Amino acid sequence: ALSMTAQSADIRYTGTILDDTGSEISDWKTSGTSKTLDGDGDNQYGTLAHLFYRIEFKGQNTIYAFNGSDNQVGPFLGYATVDHPDEISADIQVRTTTSGGGAGPDEVMFTFTALAGSPANVRIGIATDGLNGAQYTPATIGVRQVGGTSIEHTLTSVNNTIDMVFFDLIGIATSDQFQIFADAGTGGFATHQFVTWDVITPPDLTDPADSDGDFMGDNWENFYFGNLPSSDGKGDTDSDGATDLQEWTAVTVPTIGDTDGDGLTDGAEINTHNTNPLSNDSDFDGLRDKFEIDHNLNPNDVNGVNGAAGDPDGDTLDNLAEQAVGTNPQERDTDSDGYDDNVEDNSNSWTSATSGTGTDPLDPDSDNDGLEDGVENPDLTYDPGNPTGQPGTDPNNFDTDLDGAGDGIEINKGTDPTSNASTPPLSPTLWSVDI
Repeated sequence: ALSMTAQSADIRYTGTILDDTGSEISDWKTSGTSKTLDGDGDNQYGTLAHLFYRIEFKGQNTIYAFNGSDNQVGPFLGYATVDHPDEISADIQVRTTTSGGGAGPDEVMFTFTALAGSPANVRIGIATDGLNGAQYTPATIGVRQVGGTSIEHTLTSVNNTIDMVFFDLIGIATSDQFQIFADAGTGGFATHQFVTWDVITPPDLTDPADSDGDFMGDNWENFYFGNLPSSDGKGDTDSDGATDLQEWTAVTVPTIGDTDGDGLTDGAEINTHNTNPLSNDSDFDGLRDKFEIDHNLNPNDVNGVNGAAGDPDGDTLDNLAEQAVGTNPQERDTDSDGYDDNVEDNSNSWTSATSGTGTDPLDPDSDNDGLEDGVENPDLTYDPGNPTGQPGTDPNNFDTDLDGAGDGIEINKGTDPTSNASTPPLSPTLWSVDI
């Protein structure tokens, strides 16, 4: 049975180390140096994985895989960099955009994919190099999930030391893809030098400790809103129809309108349908909640007509089969073309009117010839006395007799669409010649 859908990871800006004049970034792998934004507490950046452009990629093909088309990333030299990234020329440039500061199109610098066994929660540090001078600022650095959320941060550097921007990624699943991107700003350029990954442990979002008395846990508020005063629980931050307090109670995400990604807002699930906003199949019957609601089935009942084996329209296709095809389980003939859903097998090949028409159950005119599928039946002969009711044509073939004229055209012109000896005359072409 279906349960949770694949969810977008939660991506949030964590902080910046700007114009480091000490050793925090230059000694990024030395544990003896204090690291302000280290995720795992070992005073090293990049313990889980790190990418030093063209030099090395710790974790490649074990933790993460990178897109082979990103050829500016490698090939790698196999040299294990210890520290001092400013001493090695191994960065890649961000091209100038016309808008600048993140307002224009971003350049993807690097794409990576989470492999099986990779941690669900990580902190990414992105080092930028050489943003000194007005022509290089501001630069925007960001992370996006392919098909998911995106976040970026604009920074202005005032000297030629290396800066680092950090983002937390929460809830990464195997095969999720992410892109690191940047915008150099008008009239300048910026560079990426290296990227680090460290495991983080997110706070317990179910901890009920509530110091401001709004009946929502402090950890939950700080995680989603960044502070405690932003929400008193009465508002609806993501405008999904559920108050923030309701979302805390339901353990949904108050900044995403549809936590489980099933097409139903959290508010609708909580306040209207009484479905589980954390699952796309509340009753675990294999039918998605939205499918059941859209087609007047009970999303909390696995029995009878409401269950996977139910067949409320009596077309011999059960609900699970209709969901897979996209047909309406309450209508025998979803596209109203004269053939029931169970015989329209979408094979594009005629068998018979009762065991397989080859037609599309969601398209009343599968071959686009102007005749509805239900009137086309090649097992019946063309009836010149009732050509529109019995054309004798194949609903999978625009031109059944292959004479160059579509079946619908032949019916309109009064010719036999099943005989290439009966073809409508060509329309004359009019020529105009100026003398």
